[in-house]
Amino acid sequence: MVSDKIYFASDLAEMKKVAEEILFAFPDIRVFFMKGNLGAGKTT
Repeated sequence: MVSDKIYFASDLAEMKKVAEEILFAFPDIRVFFMKGNLGAGKTT
């Protein structure tokens, strides 16, 4: 079972680090739920 984990990024450089952490933490999962305001960078 996968537990909930919250990641925060305040700029594009941090987004790259967060993406790397997520892919490392969940190597076999490729569907993720992302929540944030419009224009927050979720698609990035």
